[in-house]
Amino acid sequence: MFVPTASGDSEDYWGDFQKAYGNGLGCQTRVLRLLNKEPSYEEMEQAVLSSDIVYVGGGNTLKMMRRWRKLRFDRILEEAYARGVVLCGISAGAM
Repeated sequence: MFVPTASGDSEDYWGDFQKAYGNGLGCQTRVLRLLNKEPSYEEMEQAVLSSDIVYVGGGNTLKMMRRWRKLRFDRILEEAYARGVVLCGISAGAM
């Protein structure tokens, strides 16, 4: 699953991710946007905990962390880590 919060939920970034991992490597991909809509805690939890890998894109770290804390998404990532979901990313997403 791709989380593009730090890039402002960029549609282009999602497209590039899909091309590389979905089309290029044959992975089943999805995106979780957290800025322009506010999914419920349960929706976010289900999306993350049903994923093998959560890849967080780069961009504005402070904006991303503020949004995640507001939505309690950071807590979901902690649970995912405890359950063995691979958490990875680039730039802001690697932090």
